Amino acid sequence: MWLKLKFWSKVTVLSVLLVYGLLFVFNNLGKSVTIWFWFGNAPETPLLLLVLLCFLAGALLVVMLRTVSSAVRQYRQIRQREREAAMESMIQKASAIKTSSGASGATDKPATP
Repeated sequence: MWLKLKFWSKVTVLSVLLVYGLLFVFNNLGKSVTIWFWFGNAPETPLLLLVLLCFLAGALLVVMLRTVSSAVRQYRQIRQREREAAMESMIQKASAIKTSSGASGATDKPATP
């Protein structure tokens, strides 16, 4: 029952999106727009080409932002692991010094006057 509902919901949504896409292409097929790039340079280009390029630029931007955020997260993890390793090393060195000074007869407590 639920599997059929899920299947037909997906089919309906995809059909509506397909019909909208076809209507969009059909209604904007012959239109052209003027794009301003710089002073004195405003070429005319087909609207569908402009929409396609904007979509691709947005997708590229999303991929780049995701890559940068992933790299920053990995860099932070590396720094955290290095700090933890340095702290562990300091703890091991301190415990080695403490045990070696305890073996030579020194006490951990200072002498009281």
